[in-house]
Parts: sequence; C-alpha cells; structure tokens
Amino acid sequence: MLHIARLTIWEALRRRILLATGVLTAGFLVLFWLEVQHQPRVAVTQNPLGNLSVALGSLALGAFFCYFVIAFFSIFSVSGSISAEIESGLLAPVIPRPLYRAEIVLGKWMGFAVVQCCYVSVLFFGIVVIVHAYYARVLPPAPAIIQAWALFTLQAWVLGAVTLLGSVRLSTLANGITVALSFTMAFLAGAVAQFPFAGTHGSMVDRLAVAMSLVLPTDNLYRRAVYELLGGRQGLLGLNSLGPFGAIKVPSMLYVLYSVIYLGMALMLSVRLFARRDA
Repeated sequence: MLHIARLTIWEALRRRILLATGVLTAGFLVLFWLEVQHQPRVAVTQNPLGNLSVALGSLALGAFFCYFVIAFFSIFSVSGSISAEIESGLLAPVIPRPLYRAEIVLGKWMGFAVVQCCYVSVLFFGIVVIVHAYYARVLPPAPAIIQAWALFTLQAWVLGAVTLLGSVRLSTLANGITVALSFTMAFLAGAVAQFPFAGTHGSMVDRLAVAMSLVLPTDNLYRRAVYELLGGRQGLLGLNSLGPFGAIKVPSMLYVLYSVIYLGMALMLSVRLFARRDA
C-alpha cells in the first residue's frame, strides 16, 4: 500500500500537476495580496466597523477561492487515477501479482491525500499570512485557524475519495464532470439555504440542503471552516454580511463526524467495486 502511495505521489510530480497548479496558485496569491493591500485605501479609516467589515470580506474571499480551487484540484487530479490506467492497460501487469486490489485503491488515495494536504496547506496558509500582514487583529486564535485548515483538508480528502470511487466505474471525463457538478449543486443548495424563507418554501429549501449535504458533505465543511476562520460568534458581522457565501446557518460538528464516516464508506465501496471489476 505504501509503495502504491509513493508511486502515486511520484506520478503526480511527473505529470507536473503540482507544478502547473502551483504556478496558477502563486498568480492568485499575488492578485489576492494586491487586493488586500488596496483595501485599506478604499476603506474609511475613521470607521473601525467599516474597516472590520472590509477585513472580514477579504478573509472570506480568500476562503471562498480556497474552497473552489481545492475542490477542482482534488477532483481533476484523481478523476482518471484508476479508469485511465485500466483503459491504457497499465494496471493489467500489476493486478495479477500478489497485490490485493484494496492495496491499490487505498494506496492511491493515500498518495493523493498527501498531495492534497500539501496543496491545501500552501494555499490556505498563504491566504492567512497575507491577511495577517494587514489585518492581524481580525484573525481568530491559532486553534481556530488550524481547525479551519483541517476542515479544508478534510474537504479535499472527501472529494478525493468520491472521485476515486467514480474512477472505478466511470471514464475519466464522465467521472470528473459528475463529481464537479455534484459539488456545485451541493454548494448552490447550501447557498440558497442561507437565505431566510418563510412557510413551506423555507422547509423545502432546508430539506433540499440537508439532502445534498448527506449526498456530498463538502458544503457543510466549507460553512464550518468559514465560521471558524471568521472567529466564530465573535465574527457574526462578517458571517451575516457574506450572504450565500457565509455561514449564517452554522453546521454542527456532527456534520464533520458524518464527513469522516462518509470518507471511510466511500473508500470501502471503492475497494468493493474495484474487486469486482475486470481490469
């Protein structure tokens, strides 16, 4: 299993996935730095509440970009991890050897998990450092920042496991499109649920958001990460001002536990389906 994980990391480096993504991410961090640097000139310096709102908005903007970039990086880096190798015949000489198919699936996920963790760390802490340089007082305590980072990392791991599951049965293109659209639908359902609805419409929207969070729990992880990153209840101003991009309805930690269980179930199902597939 560890050997498969090492090969997966090496393959990601050989295909220059990290290089291409790293260059584009560096470009975003530069643009984000320019945006944050320009904000104090726009904000009214005599209005502390206005400055606080601008600072929280910058932090939320970085978190939102982090959410989507991590998601698409996790999806498209994993989408062809098994299906593409089966179609090209690369797995055919490996599977007959004394190597359990579970080791292949779990080894690949472990390798991608390491790559995803490294990428999330660079992007997330890059955003935090930039905001800290201009708005040090806005950032929550270190434990809350670490917790937000862990939630973003868990989001990447969940999407990696779901995409790996799809790669067992679907082609690379179909898998990537399916998981990406499911992720977008989960976000839209969570975004609509942030608005107050009255009567029947409100209950219907809430049920839809809960259903999508059970199908793919990534949106709840994002909402909880934003809640932690903006200082929890102390950042209520920022949470309310973000609208559909914030966390007016904060998911409980039970959703985080559900996401961990969901991750394990997705990996178990991937192993089961791959064991039944002819490579």
